[in-house]
Amino acid sequence: MSARLAVLASLLVGSAAFGQRVQLQLESREIYAQVPFVLALLAEEFDEQPAPEQPRLTISGCEVTPLGATPQVQQMLQIINGRQSVSRSVTWSFRYRVTAPATGTYQVPALTVVQGARRAATQPATFHANVIGQTRDMKVRLNLPARSVMVGETFALTLDWLIRRDVSEQSFTVPLFDQVDRFEVAPAPAQGRRALALQLGSRRLELPFDRSSDVVDGVQYTRLRLHALVTPLKAGTLDVPPTSVVATVGGGMGGFFGLGMGRGQLVKAQDVPRRLEVAALPQAGRPRSFNDAVGEAFALSVRAARTVVRVGDPLELELTVRGKARLEGLRLPRLDTAGLDPAVFAVPADVAPGEIIEEGAAKRFRVTVRLKAAAREIPRLAFSYYDATKRTYETVHSEPIALQVAGSAVVGAGDVVAAAPAPATPGPKRPEAAPGGGLSLVGADLALSAEPRTLARPLG
Repeated sequence: MSARLAVLASLLVGSAAFGQRVQLQLESREIYAQVPFVLALLAEEFDEQPAPEQPRLTISGCEVTPLGATPQVQQMLQIINGRQSVSRSVTWSFRYRVTAPATGTYQVPALTVVQGARRAATQPATFHANVIGQTRDMKVRLNLPARSVMVGETFALTLDWLIRRDVSEQSFTVPLFDQVDRFEVAPAPAQGRRALALQLGSRRLELPFDRSSDVVDGVQYTRLRLHALVTPLKAGTLDVPPTSVVATVGGGMGGFFGLGMGRGQLVKAQDVPRRLEVAALPQAGRPRSFNDAVGEAFALSVRAARTVVRVGDPLELELTVRGKARLEGLRLPRLDTAGLDPAVFAVPADVAPGEIIEEGAAKRFRVTVRLKAAAREIPRLAFSYYDATKRTYETVHSEPIALQVAGSAVVGAGDVVAAAPAPATPGPKRPEAAPGGGLSLVGADLALSAEPRTLARPLG
């Protein structure tokens, strides 16, 4: 057991039944109020399959987040009197992130692990959360845009960590990042910078940072500025609780950036509450070719797999979108709203999600359309987006692509001529059978599938 994996002496009493054993462990040395810690429930002598369900843990007054379960398998080979035997031991680890709101003693209820007929339970126990001191040796600051942002707009967020002494064992709490139903959060492009890992519940974010100096209230600090990209998903006003960081300050050399690893003092720095306004996209002036794209300086280019086609042939188009925005969630509009005439081109109802290219600077889509009638070109296609800086909708266009259409008009399957001649009737003369009494198929549409299915790409 490592120095950071300590058994809770007062509370973590294990229980065994039929050889199965369970016990609780802490993945830290101390517990402090308002500082998240990880509690692990270890279940020994269970089977690898099926996976036991993670027991529900509720601690009165505390915030508890399940972090999932993982099996730890050990295999042992024994040779006794020339006879070889192999044994396997499986230990399931169920982890929970716990935050106590204030200093005091808290009750941990009994937890039971069940796997078929196998089961084992812990005994009820307690833990004490200590008070943590404040310090001038460390500060934290969340930097949000001074203006309101739009739903779907990806904006840059920075987190400043200011330190003036050796630090180690840092732990961040960023409440805005925990709002997973309201924001998507991703690391900013690294651009050659180092990254610092933040554990946020069950998520791990590695944010690139740069290092500089800063003076706050006359005190010189080393500033680590972490960079993230945030995309709002819902409109409204959000009052963001304070961001905080807990770290050990002081000690010897060799830790973070060559900073302290010794046994220093555990302290906490806390930011002030923040407010962020998220506005909904306006309905007025919304173009037909708009499909929730928000950003700046978008451009659209289109390429055709071939330019000599026949009526009825499928034709693959490659559409590439570039712009100043986070492109992972970008979607194309329907091509009939972007400029393809549905009387001339059959288009799919949905466009595939596409793929990120050019190190995140562009997104490429491949779409198969079908020519329903003669056309001289693939016309300019429109792509609309909302410019959050200008507060207006903008539309850009691709360049047209000339087409050369070969072959005759398509004849429907109902118009195919029968082999036997029909009795003469007044009216226009029907087509004649091919020489030798065969069936004339010139110009006939022999597609056997429905029109939407003819747009599907082959697997090969």
